[in-house]
Amino acid sequence: QHTDIEADLQVVLKTILNYTKSEKTPLPYRVFLSQLHHFEIDLCKHAMIEETILMKKVIELELTFS
Repeated sequence: QHTDIEADLQVVLKTILNYTKSEKTPLPYRVFLSQLHHFEIDLCKHAMIEETILMKKVIELELTFS
C-alpha cells in the first residue's frame, strides 16, 4: 500500500516556495529546490513503473500459482 506521497510532496514544495519569493535566493537553496523537483519526477516514474509493470507481473504470478 502506498500513501499519496506525490500530493504530500506538492504541499511541501508549495510551502517552501512561499518562503522563497526573494530575488536573491542563495545558490545552495536553489540547488536543494532543484533536487527536490528531480526527486518528484523520479517518484512519479517509480509509481508508474510499479503500477504498469510490477503489479501486472504480481497478478500474473498469483493467477499462475492459484
